[in-house]
Order: sequence, then C-alpha cells, then structure tokens
Amino acid sequence: MADDNSSAIIEFLGSYLEQQGIQVNYDEEANTYDQDRDLDYTKWTIKTDATISPDVLSYGIEIVTPIFHFDLGPTDESATESWKIEISKVWGTIERYFDIVTDTGHSCGTHVHVSPLDGFTADHVTQIARFLIQCRDSINNSIPGHRLNAQHTLPNFLVRPVPPLDSLGFGVSLEHVVDLMMPRNEDLGRIGFGERRFVAWNFFPLLDSRGTIEFRQPPHVTTVKEAEKWIYWAVTLCVSGLNFHI
Repeated sequence: MADDNSSAIIEFLGSYLEQQGIQVNYDEEANTYDQDRDLDYTKWTIKTDATISPDVLSYGIEIVTPIFHFDLGPTDESATESWKIEISKVWGTIERYFDIVTDTGHSCGTHVHVSPLDGFTADHVTQIARFLIQCRDSINNSIPGHRLNAQHTLPNFLVRPVPPLDSLGFGVSLEHVVDLMMPRNEDLGRIGFGERRFVAWNFFPLLDSRGTIEFRQPPHVTTVKEAEKWIYWAVTLCVSGLNFHI
C-alpha cells in the first residue's frame, strides 16, 4: 500500500492529467496492483513501484500506458500519432511539477509490450523468436551496459541455452515457443536469482489475457523522446521478425 506522500503524488498527477482529458487509474486498487490481476489498459495507470525504496525527497512511481495503436508503414499520420500526443502530455506534467531522479542505481527501467492489432499467432511468435535468436548479438550491442547486465533484464540466452532453430519450426504450439525462449527452473537455480520472466524478452504475457511480448531491457527514460525511441525500437524488432524469414 502506498504511503501518504506517494499517494499524494499519485492523486495529484492523476487529477492533473484528467483535467487535460487523459483517463487515469489511480485508485487504491491500482496502487496495490497484483501482477495476477489485469489492469484496465484503456486508461493510464499510476501506482507505486515496490522495487524502488523511497528516499528522503523521492518516491518510486510506476506509470503504465494504455494500449496504443500505430502503424510503421505509410498511412494517415493523424490516425497513428495520437499516442505521441498523450505521452507528451504526461511527460510535460511530470517535467513541470516534479524532479526526475536518475541516480537510482540503475534499478529503474522501461518495459514495452508489443502485439499486432489482431493478436499473435503461434507462427508469428515463431518467426520473431527465430529472428531474436539469429540477431541476438547485434541487439545486445545496442543495449546500455548496465541494462545488459542487470539481474532483472539479462539476455534470454545468457540465462538459458540457445534452442536449435529446427526446434522452432512452423506449426508448433505457442506454449512450445514460449517454453524454448524463456528460462527453465534449472536455469534460475544455476544463476542463483530471479524469476523466469526476468529476462530481456519476456514471452509469458503471450499466455495470458495481454497476448504480448514484453521487451524489458530499455533503461529508465527521462524525456519523451527517449520513451518514443524505445517504443519504436521494440516494435521495429518485432516487425522485422515478422517480415524476415530466417
């Protein structure tokens, strides 16, 4: 449960955003969010972040976006850029009224969930998995070192063995692909920490109501441009996997 100061920050930020026409979840239920309970992804959610210990004048706040829709291809820009307007409004409010603490021991990060409008098929996920395996070194070289080595965002195949590509053929089940891409319990025992979802590419949300692939490696962002960059990065990698047959 949030303390009085954290609750006041959440209530202020949520109230101000609502005045700008942005729908927000910031009630007590959202503040005590359990990962097994689905959030309302039609709204922004503002809640405390239990992974960040409050300091004298700083508090850990997590902000979860609603589901945004956009198209990487040629299209009507006004139909696909509305998500940037909303993000800019939220960041503008944060920058106007709060200081963003950057010295957090690299414990903060940005997580991006990706899925097609009509949802992933098992073959879609297989294509992306094969792409991520083949391009893993190039992707890792583009990630800040402190996120590449963080316990909660280690590269998948630093934690578990790389599956052979012939085990990821088309026609296999979604559960099979997820199992091959995610750490096993024996892998966690070998490295001595973490949960199975604590890797760069978390495929477990594919198996629940979210239906997404979660990219967990981006660092914490301090500007709207940084946020946009990592959103585009995650989406572009997934779209590349769908378009390139490896």
